[in-house]
Amino acid sequence: MVIHCGLGDLDWVEGFVEAYRYRLIPGTNPAVMTYNEAVIAYYRKDFGQAILMLKEVVSKLKNDIFFELDARVYLWKAYFGQYDNLSLEEVDEMERMYDAFRILIDRNRKLSVVHKQQYRNFIREFKRLLGLAQQAPLSADKLTAFRDEHLKMEPTFYQVWILEQAKAL
Repeated sequence: MVIHCGLGDLDWVEGFVEAYRYRLIPGTNPAVMTYNEAVIAYYRKDFGQAILMLKEVVSKLKNDIFFELDARVYLWKAYFGQYDNLSLEEVDEMERMYDAFRILIDRNRKLSVVHKQQYRNFIREFKRLLGLAQQAPLSADKLTAFRDEHLKMEPTFYQVWILEQAKAL
């Protein structure tokens, strides 16, 4: 589903999600469907709707660490997608998520060392990206320096997204 969203096949994904909604295993957490709908909203650039749904997912999908982690990443990305329009409370909320995210990663025994490091790298690079956003518009030199530093570091999840967002600044 996420791959097709990334390719821009959003109508197909919505049809797929709707067609198979009732084929979920009984007892499946309804937040799984909310997660899918939130991802679609994110790719449709309906960041406000995505944020509302992803907050619900983060609070309800505690039994699947990968859904919870991905929901947190999408939540940050949705906040960043409408960064210029965020209220002060939303900016504070986004920043408070750093510690909670890091603690979740560090304390979870289901995550491999590699996954933990990848998510830590994402958190670090997202914080750097947010710092760039607060300095926007950026000079070509600052953007090039950020890009070069980013590419020298260990790979991180969503590395391409981070570079695209920095370039857009």
